[in-house]
Amino acid sequence: MFGSNETFKIADDAEVSQSREVIKDWLETLTDRFAGMVTGIDGDSKRWLVRTKGQVKEYTTVWFSLDQRSLQVESQLMPAAEEDVERCYEFLLRKNSKLV
Repeated sequence: MFGSNETFKIADDAEVSQSREVIKDWLETLTDRFAGMVTGIDGDSKRWLVRTKGQVKEYTTVWFSLDQRSLQVESQLMPAAEEDVERCYEFLLRKNSKLV
């Protein structure tokens, strides 16, 4: 529970490896169940991708990364700016810096 004085155990290498196998198996079942979905593993097997057909964009790719303490999810949801590119990126960088 958050806010308690409870300490959390950091996963050892064997537990992280086992978790990676679970994720790999889960992604394989997704590929079997959903037509048009592509899954893959990065070379070091610490990152996985799930790529699906989109409704607005042709494809959407989501990356998953597993470490000892975290599972990170990364995706790009906005298409590239077509005009005022520098101004657009400046706006996004300023907004992003306020989130941290």
